[in-house]
Order: sequence, then structure tokens, then C-alpha cells
Amino acid sequence: MHYLTFTIDNQYHALPLTNIERVIWALAVTPVNESNDKLLGVINLHNEVIPAVNLRKIFHYNDKELEINDQFIITSFENYKVALWVDHVTEIMNISLDKSTLAKDLCFVNNYVSSIFKSNERVIILNDWEKIFNLENLHNSKVAIN
Repeated sequence: MHYLTFTIDNQYHALPLTNIERVIWALAVTPVNESNDKLLGVINLHNEVIPAVNLRKIFHYNDKELEINDQFIITSFENYKVALWVDHVTEIMNISLDKSTLAKDLCFVNNYVSSIFKSNERVIILNDWEKIFNLENLHNSKVAIN
């Protein structure tokens, strides 16, 4: 299966290409909910308002300010668009899940990691995006980020 790889705080992650619409450079974010630090706010992309998610908070990485060289991955999960804030998109890779190690086999308790893949000298985390974005709540027209 083909994945888009990206970095956050020098750690590699991957997202299936089937969920990706496009990658854009960072845009201005309008804050909308200060009580949820995992939601940066919303972006206006060609007159479409899209929630922007702070993956740094979800994955417990170091905080930083949004920079002009950062990127948003515009994704679609069950027809709901979400912009994922990442440091840098790196490449498209064909990742064979049978060559990855399941998180449970590594004694991970983190619900968001489904497996780990090693490519050359890089370790790439494959996340369970359905758990990250509570899709049941998305059906109720809410952005629910666990």
C-alpha cells in the first residue's frame, strides 16, 4: 500500500494515500476553540473552511509555533476534511504491512500507533487514524479529536 511520509519533531509518520487530497504550505489559522489544544482552529482553503489539527499535541511532541515552511496535509476521513499540521512531507512510499511490526508486539500501550516500519535507517510510525479522529463523532458534524 502507498503511504505519504512526513515528519513531526524529527519523527517519521505515514498516512495512507487513499486519505490524502493534497499537501499545502502553512496558511493562517483562525482559532475557534481554545479549550481543545489539539484543534489549532480552521483554515480557509479556496473558500472552504477546514479544521486544522495539531498533531504535536496528539502525539505529545514538543510545542512550537506554526512556521511558514510547515505544511498541512489535507485529508479526508469518511468524507470529512481535516488539515493535519506537519513539519515536512518527505515522500510517497510503498509500505508492506507484513514487513512492519505491530505495536502490540512491541508492548506499546499507545492506542494511536498501529505498527512500526523500518526503511533504511528510518523508523516510520503507522498510526491508527480512525482512533485519532473519532469518526463516530464526526458523523454528528463535530470534529472529535481524542
